[in-house]
Amino acid sequence: MTNKQKYNFHTISNIYHYRDLAKLREEQERLRLRQIDLARQRREIEQEQQRRRKEFIEKQKNASKQRREKEEAAAMQIQAAYRGFRHRRKMKKEQQQRE
Repeated sequence: MTNKQKYNFHTISNIYHYRDLAKLREEQERLRLRQIDLARQRREIEQEQQRRRKEFIEKQKNASKQRREKEEAAAMQIQAAYRGFRHRRKMKKEQQQRE
């Protein structure tokens, strides 16, 4: 093999090497961008899950609060009815004592 042939072989070899390197760099860049996109998607999903958890907890709190308010209203109604009953009974006794 002559020097010129060796030079041409190395030149051609280097050209293919640089093409391969360029392809590898393109692939690395594509993968880097894909990784960035996947990280963005993951963050969006995590934020959505966190928002749903907060909504669920808020709904539970509201349901508990409404239930407690209903129970308190029912208890107050029962207490008022009992006070009315005691008052009527007391008035009835006082009336019977007067007679």
